[in-house]
Amino acid sequence: MYTAVGKMDWLVRLDLTDCSISPMTGPLLAKLLRDGTALRELQLCDNRLGREGSLPIFETLKHNTVLVELDLSTNALDDEAITELAVSLAGNTTLEAVDISRNRVGKDAAKALAAMLKKNQTLQYLGLSRMDADLSLGPTLL
Repeated sequence: MYTAVGKMDWLVRLDLTDCSISPMTGPLLAKLLRDGTALRELQLCDNRLGREGSLPIFETLKHNTVLVELDLSTNALDDEAITELAVSLAGNTTLEAVDISRNRVGKDAAKALAAMLKKNQTLQYLGLSRMDADLSLGPTLL
């Protein structure tokens, strides 16, 4: 995948929805984002990235200055992965929309997301619908 897409510096939107992407693909996607492509929108919903596959992507988000939309909904992300995403988003100045709906968020992730929202002034949309979460987390985010 990287070999084909990584050289297309004109590609601005990549939709990999429901492509059976596994954790092993995470480092390739991170490389794609890191190597200065023109990619502005990345749709990864309905895959199986999990924590292992998402962490390399989240590390890259700290330095990426092109991507404005990222959909990670339904990717088996757990509390630790979402906490790492929040840390990456706190310093990101280009992402405007991130969807992490239908994943698992616990108290640590909710606290990290709340802290990120206080720091990140670029993010305009954060999708949290149908999260597998404790109902008592609402006050943490608000």
